[in-house]
This record gives sequence, C-alpha cells and structure tokens, in this order.
Amino acid sequence: MTSLEHRGQDGAGFLIRGCIGFGHQKFCITHESLTEELPFYRAKSDIAITGDIRIDNREELLPVFGFSPYDELIPDSQLVLDAYEKWGIGMVDRLLGHYALALWDGKQQTLFLVTDHSGTRPIFFYKGKNVFIFASEIKGIHGSRRVQREIDKEHLAVHLVLPLSMHVLPEKTFFKHIRSMCAAHVLAVNRTSLKQTHYWVPDIHKRVKVKREEDWRDAFQDIFFKVMKAHLRSAFTVSALLSGGLDSSAIVAVASRILEKQGKRLTTFSSVAPEAFSGNGVDERYFIDQFKAFDNIDMHYIDDEQSGPFSHMDRWNDDTPFRMSRHFLYTAFCKAAHHTGSRVILDGVFGEHGPSFSGTGCLADALRKGKWLFVLKELFHLSHRENRRFMSLLKTHVMKPYLPANLLNWRDSSNEEPVLVPVRNEFIETWADRAFIQHLKNEMSLLFSEHINHRRNQVALYLRKRACWPRNSFAAYEMVEYNYPYADPRIIDFCLATPEHIKIRHGYKRNMIRSGMLGIMPEIIRLRTCKEPFSPDYHMRFSRQIPMVKNIFSEIQHSDPIHEIVHVAKVKKIFDEAIKNIALLTNRDKQVLKVIPMMVYLHHFLLRNIKP
Repeated sequence: MTSLEHRGQDGAGFLIRGCIGFGHQKFCITHESLTEELPFYRAKSDIAITGDIRIDNREELLPVFGFSPYDELIPDSQLVLDAYEKWGIGMVDRLLGHYALALWDGKQQTLFLVTDHSGTRPIFFYKGKNVFIFASEIKGIHGSRRVQREIDKEHLAVHLVLPLSMHVLPEKTFFKHIRSMCAAHVLAVNRTSLKQTHYWVPDIHKRVKVKREEDWRDAFQDIFFKVMKAHLRSAFTVSALLSGGLDSSAIVAVASRILEKQGKRLTTFSSVAPEAFSGNGVDERYFIDQFKAFDNIDMHYIDDEQSGPFSHMDRWNDDTPFRMSRHFLYTAFCKAAHHTGSRVILDGVFGEHGPSFSGTGCLADALRKGKWLFVLKELFHLSHRENRRFMSLLKTHVMKPYLPANLLNWRDSSNEEPVLVPVRNEFIETWADRAFIQHLKNEMSLLFSEHINHRRNQVALYLRKRACWPRNSFAAYEMVEYNYPYADPRIIDFCLATPEHIKIRHGYKRNMIRSGMLGIMPEIIRLRTCKEPFSPDYHMRFSRQIPMVKNIFSEIQHSDPIHEIVHVAKVKKIFDEAIKNIALLTNRDKQVLKVIPMMVYLHHFLLRNIKP
C-alpha cells in the first residue's frame, strides 16, 4: 500500500479475510465513485472486490438488477458484484468499460483477476511458493518482502535484439517471475492451480450489410455517440487531447456536441511548437485552430518548452527501461489537466483498430471477390490523391498481400523501424537463445505480415497492443486517468464487420472515420490526408539537454551494470560525433535521437533496480 500511495489522492483502504488481502488506493472519477467503498466485502455471498473499474454499459445492466438505468447511487464495483452473483465469471461477456478488477469468491476459494477488452488498465502478478501477489504496478509487488527485485536478463536480451518482441510476448516484464495480464483475460487462482483464459477477441466473421453509405454512417454515429456519452461520465471537468488528426478530432467534435446539450464545456490540450520555434518542422496548430469555432471548448496549447527526452527521470515508475519518445509531453498534459481540475483525459489511441483503420488489404480482398471495377477505380483515385504511379500502387495495395510472408520483410508492415543500441555480443550470446529468437521472428512475421483478408489485418492491429503495461511510462500519470473511447468493443466489432468499400473510398484511406464524421468534424480536417510530427521540435529539445547527457555519461562508473549489456564507448562515440554538428541535427537523425535516450533510460533503470 505504501509503494502505491501516489495513486491514492482520495484515500486508501484494505481488507484482510483469511488467506486473502486486498488493498485499494482511491482516485475518484465518476459521481458514483465519490462514495464508493473499496475494497468491499459482501458477507451474504462471501465475495470481496477491488479494482480500477469504470463500467460503460450501466444503462443496460442497472435495470437487470432492478435499478433505474440512470441511478448514480450504485457504484460500478457493486454492479460488477451483482453481475458476478447472477452470471458467475461469465459476467465478463456482459461488461463493457475500462477496468482491472480482483474478485475473491470465498465459497469457491478462488481469486479472479480480470482485464478489460483492450487492456487499458494493467495488472501484474507474481506466483511463488505458497503466495500469489498482484498489483496495478510492479512496484506494488516489490513492496512485498517476499519478492526479490531481479532483472529478467533473458527478456532484456531478447528485447534488445528484437525491439518489437513485446508484441508477441505481451505477458513478459523485465523482472524475473513477474508477469503482466494481457487484454481480455481472466486469471483464476486457487490453492492448487493458476488458470488464465482469453474471453474475447474481435470477431472476424461478423458482417455489417449496408446498401448505402448513409445507412452505415447513421449506425456508426449511433454507436459512437453512445460510447462517447459513457466516457464523459465524470464528477470533474472532462478534457481531451487534440492533435488535429482524425482520431482526436472526432473525439473532440462528438464530446463537444454531447456536453453542449448538457450545458457543459470541454477542455482540450494540444501539443504545439513554441512560438519562437524556427526549425524545419511544422506543428498542427492550423488544424487544431479549426475548433475555435466550437463555442463550448476551452483550448490549451502545450509546448512545455524546457522539457525534453531526459526530463523527469527521477519521477518515473520502474516497470520498464524503455519509454515513449515524447513522454515529456504526456507529463505536461497531466499537469495541465490537474491545473484545470480535470481527472480524465480522452485519448484517440486504438483508433486504427476501428474507424481509422487504413484499409490495408481491402483492395486485395476485393480483387479476390472479383470486384475488379472497384479495385481499378480506387487505384486511380489513390494515384491522384497520393501523387503516385498506378503500377506502384497496384504492387503495394493489391499484389503484395498475395506474396508469401517469407519473401517479405515483416518490418515493412510494422511502420516502425527498430533502432538498436550497440549491445555486447557476449550479453546476447549468454542470455538470448538462438532457437527462441528465430521462433519469435516467425511469430512476428505472421503478426506484421499483410494479409489478403482486410479483417485479419485489422485484428492484427488489436493483437499488437495486447500488452497493457507500457502506458504509465511518464511522470505525473497519477494525476489523471486516460480513457480510450476507440477501445470499446462495440466500435471495434462494428468497424471490423464493415465491408471494404466503406473502409477505402474515392481514394481516401481511413474512410470510416471520414464518413462517420460528415457534418460533425471540421471539413478541412475530415478530408486531410497528411499529418505532421507529434513534436516537430524534438531534435531541438534533445539539443538543449545535451549538457544533461554529458553529465550522465561522465558519472557512469566502471562497475555500473550498463557495461555488461552495452558498448558504452560506442554509444559515447555516436553521441560525440552528433554534437559536433548539432546545428544540423533534425528529427530524421533517428540513430542519435533514439539510441542515446534508449541507452540513458536503460542505465537509469538498471541503477534503480540492481543493488550494488
């Protein structure tokens, strides 16, 4: 409880009954949670519950148990308890929302841990001799004297060889014997066994049959508005990230409309370059400013000019040595939200699983079905919009999926080019098994390959995000809760079942979100086909923090654990060569802008987790 007290802004509680103990650090979001008691024990059924729980289909569930669909006196945890008493653990097929919950059934002497459909809330666990420990952060498990803090060097070596391996090893962490629960899983634990089951995956066989695009649009808007209304349920100011892109703009546009009818306002936070920025990059301010025409939006521009890739490291959690490259902006978002009194930020993550799916495989699938005319028309439209040759598009969008996966480089489909730190061969040879590495490469090839069936490509995007745990890898995350409307399975399933001629149309990729937002989103955003970098001044932030990097390098001791893993001298050489021409550094210099932070973060992680 002490190790997680940073999350308990509204108090804390614990419950011990026999062989189980539950603790809860309280952070209220909704009206119902203000009076919610967690952990909670229901004596008549001998059931205890705790968790980070927000149920989104309350209006459907409450009448089942005799309550008004708008009853604000019933907290979400009580609703989950009622659902468990009625349906058992099969309740997971009826719950929608963001949650990581723990439920103890005293009659069955079984502990159930449950993650939501898209894994938006993490659960870590440790199984030892005669003990099982779980927590929402790894530091919670390390808070127990029973668990030794020990780096998993095998997993670290694998990750350094294959930086994208987390997509096929989502349950692994960088600590020995500590695992992460994946999305849509139930873990049942009793005195003799531990059993994990996967209760949901997007249904590739469902179909939405529509004759007119207008009919599809009406159905989509009905679902999207219902989901957004649930995500706006808050006792505090609601805020949203606004990047100027399709996903965030759709969320902001719909949220604004819903809140306007309720007489409420929406707060937005946008990452922009500082006013004095004179670099080559361009921020998204022009598209963001399109929302100035919305009367009930309070817009905030976030530049946090003095922060950069090496800021706030003393405040990070220790769950992972690898960070998102723009972590400092998420820290700034959290601080800004806290300042405005907001406790929830709506984020457009997961949009590519659903309405902003790019249409990968749609034309190849249409060709397989004999829709030649549709394929030809879309190729001509794409050629015009992307200013590319017809034959080039034919090869990329139609012929490529028909080629065997072993003839293609799976990285081509990952949209992410791994940048490798100079790792010592002896470390890899000692800890990474060659046969296992090859097995992972084969799995990754299957996951990242482009399929003829566009629905398989769409599901693959979901499967790549089965790991829940990297999302709190920035400072100040405890100040707010991020909510992800596009993670709702109703949206994912509906968009997955949509036919290919809606997903790519008139040369527009990501057409579902474009069509669905007709008349709702600013037209200039709805029809845009390009996107500027999230942080166009990243290279300048990096440059300003060079003195910090020099200081970190100068303080590395010969006995520090980083030397076992990385050729520190080679990294220093890369760094020294880069700063000779620092004025010429741009966002395209990935070797410098990624290798140096990766090595610094790894060094920081090892120092904090390996005892001398």
